[in-house]
Amino acid sequence: MSPEVQFLWLPRAGANSLDYDSICIHDRIPALPFRLALADPDPQTIRPDIWADLLARSFVDEGTLAFATVDTELMLRQAAYAACVAGEDGVEVTEPARTGFAGLTVEPGNRWSLTCSPGYCVVQLHGAGEPVALPQPGVLATRAMVSSVHSQTSVFSRLTGNWEAGDTLLLCNPTAAPWIGRQTDLGAVVEIANASLAGFQGMAKRTRLNGMLEAGDVAVAVVNL
Repeated sequence: MSPEVQFLWLPRAGANSLDYDSICIHDRIPALPFRLALADPDPQTIRPDIWADLLARSFVDEGTLAFATVDTELMLRQAAYAACVAGEDGVEVTEPARTGFAGLTVEPGNRWSLTCSPGYCVVQLHGAGEPVALPQPGVLATRAMVSSVHSQTSVFSRLTGNWEAGDTLLLCNPTAAPWIGRQTDLGAVVEIANASLAGFQGMAKRTRLNGMLEAGDVAVAVVNL
C-alpha cells in the first residue's frame, strides 16, 4: 500500500504565509514503514526553523527520536543545532532550543505509532464509525516545548493503534487538535480531510472567528491509507 499525504495549514492570527513556522516532513517514498513528523518551533528560540527542521528530519530520514532513546538523541541534536546556528549566524547558543514535536509511523502489520509532546493528537477515520482521537484533546490546547533539558521521557507520550486500507489519519498540532480532535460528527471531519488547502483555510478562519480555534499556527497532516 502507498500512503498519500496532504498538508493543511493556516498561519497564526494576524500573520501571513511568510510568517508560518510549523513544519511537516514525511518519507519521500510511499512505502512501509512510513514516517511523518510535525514540529512547531518556539519563536523565542534562536533560529527556531533550524531546530524544528533538525528534529523532523531526524525522525523521518534517520528513524531516530524513538520513545525509548529520546533523551540521548535530543542532546546530540542540540549540539548539531548549536553548531548550525554558529556557522550560519555567528551566534553562540546559550539557551536550549525548544519546539513542539510529533512523529507518526505507519508500520507493516497494520499498526501505527505516535511519539509526541503534549498537545498533539491523531484523529482516525475508519469506515462509517465515529472519529477517534488519541490522545483525546482538551477544550484548549495543552502544549509543551521539548528541548535537551530535563527528562524528556516524562514529557513525551507514545500511542499505538491499528489501521486498515481505506482509513485516514489526521495528525493535528496543538492548535488544530482541540478543534478537530473533539469532533464527533463524521461528516465534519471527512470534510476537513477531503478539503483543498484553500477550502481548509476558509473553514479554519471561520472557526477562528467563532472563537473555537486558537490563534497559533494550524497544522494538519492528512494520511490516506
